[in-house]
Amino acid sequence: MRKTLLSAILCISFLFLPATASASTHSKKIVEHLKDGSCFETVTENKSPVYYTYQKKKLRGGRICGYSSAKKKAVTKSKTTYYRNRKGKIMWYIKVTGTFIYDGKSAKCIKSTINAKSKTKAWKIKNPRTVKKAASAIGTATAQHYYQGIAAESITRTVTLRCTRYGKIS
Repeated sequence: MRKTLLSAILCISFLFLPATASASTHSKKIVEHLKDGSCFETVTENKSPVYYTYQKKKLRGGRICGYSSAKKKAVTKSKTTYYRNRKGKIMWYIKVTGTFIYDGKSAKCIKSTINAKSKTKAWKIKNPRTVKKAASAIGTATAQHYYQGIAAESITRTVTLRCTRYGKIS
């Protein structure tokens, strides 16, 4: 009876642990100030790594001879660049998310996405695009500032995520 009650109490207590204790989300922030008082704020966020086995087909003379499997690790991270006006208000942002596989010998970007949005009617986002290049996820977008319906300013920004062979993202 005591063991059952103790087990039930332990199980219930684990349900109420704070979510931040189990989540492995870390972030790194870099601020780049501009002459007009505005700034770019870049934040790199981390999502928990997922482990899986990655299989490749072995080909010999055009025939499948078998499968080789190597233990690879996958990590998904995102980097967001915010454009803030001189009052500190976010005008627009570009967020690039990349999924990478690595094994200590090499790294490769297997998926990259971009999310670019304006937070105000005065700015419009044009041509958001992303590419996977070796161990990098690269996203580019152009933000245009409109004043009384006329494009007054245009800023093109590129956000790049790189993965080392050990899974370190920069």
